[in-house]
Amino acid sequence: MTSTRSILFFATLLSLLLGFSGSSFAAGKAEYQEALPEYTYVEDARYMENLTAAKTNAEERGKPLMVVFGASWCHDSRALSVAFSHPQVAPVLKDNFEVLFIDIGYYQDRRDATMALGYPGYFATPTVLIVSEPASPSPDIDAILTFQHAASLSVDTIAKFIQDYPNRKERSAASFIPKNKHGAQLQLHAKNLTDRLQRGFEKLGVLLKQEDQTGDADDEKLNQLWQEVKAYRMALQGALHHSSEQARSLDEGAPSRLAITEQRFGPYSWEVGE
Repeated sequence: MTSTRSILFFATLLSLLLGFSGSSFAAGKAEYQEALPEYTYVEDARYMENLTAAKTNAEERGKPLMVVFGASWCHDSRALSVAFSHPQVAPVLKDNFEVLFIDIGYYQDRRDATMALGYPGYFATPTVLIVSEPASPSPDIDAILTFQHAASLSVDTIAKFIQDYPNRKERSAASFIPKNKHGAQLQLHAKNLTDRLQRGFEKLGVLLKQEDQTGDADDEKLNQLWQEVKAYRMALQGALHHSSEQARSLDEGAPSRLAITEQRFGPYSWEVGE
């Protein structure tokens, strides 16, 4: 008899590697192969050089910069690649944005790139960071939250978001980490908490790579760790967003009492024995 745990595992694994078949725009690996090369995830150790070049190009063109952090094993990341390659989307995207895709592999650390764009890390794949002023980046939070569920979005929805972006620029004007004492406290918490998340990503990445490439990872261990990391990354992202709003709204002289604390999270399985 198939156990409930096995059923849950295979449902999770299929959603990761194949995509949700019931979604209006899930993209499997076959569809992903048809995506335009510039909208795919390719391992490149020069990603920071590529980011610098993209920022320069965006400034010279007078266009917002869009940087997509994702991976080819992720159904949402693949769905975004295919959607961006669609004839309804690709021309508008090319005309209105400087776009760069950065591959995260199996959860490799890319915080040097996200911090260069004013955001403390990636908490989902894909993570789409759009900044209107590349020289002084402040990422659009709605874009982050919208596109990390790309497989559930229709082409029309994605096209409309991109077409309407000029009307959204003012919504991304405030820095995620403000330049005040509250922002300094938020930055410290963000660094320490994303350090802990990255250690979880690294453990999960080993199992995910094994399952993706050879199919012989420990099913139960992969599923348990996936669920644990997912719960942490989602809770951490929400707490950081809330604390960012707090830090921007507090007067400089007010006590720093941000909602986020390091004691609020964990301990997690990957931290045992550290």
